[in-house]
Amino acid sequence: MAKYDRDTAVTAVASFYECFATLPASSPVVIEYPPVGGWPDITPENLAPLNKKLQCTITNWKQQEHPGRAKPSQDFPYAWRAYCTLPIIEFFEEWKERFRNIERMRGVKAIYVEHGWRTDQWRPDDFKVAALAWMQKKRDE
Repeated sequence: MAKYDRDTAVTAVASFYECFATLPASSPVVIEYPPVGGWPDITPENLAPLNKKLQCTITNWKQQEHPGRAKPSQDFPYAWRAYCTLPIIEFFEEWKERFRNIERMRGVKAIYVEHGWRTDQWRPDDFKVAALAWMQKKRDE
């Protein structure tokens, strides 16, 4: 089993967030980086209700950047769990590639391709208009 290394974990997650922030979205994703010393509100006392007993987890969370718009799901209490068996770097590299290849967005893949995704002809503004129209159509169905 690989030994835990905070810097490796933080770097892997940061790399994923930074990749994710470059993908087309209906509104920009802003990465908020932790201040020197980490996020002040991530403390053992604040995390105690979550039953997080491992100091390395608390230390890691304290140093980790987070997408500024992200909010925890209130509808699915177990969404935070991951059952990955890959080292953290491989896990996030795999997910970055999945997003780049649009594997998790089958419904809008044609719109991405039509607007030049991953080519020199990429038209993000036209894509956004088409994607928002597609999402509205899906909502109306």
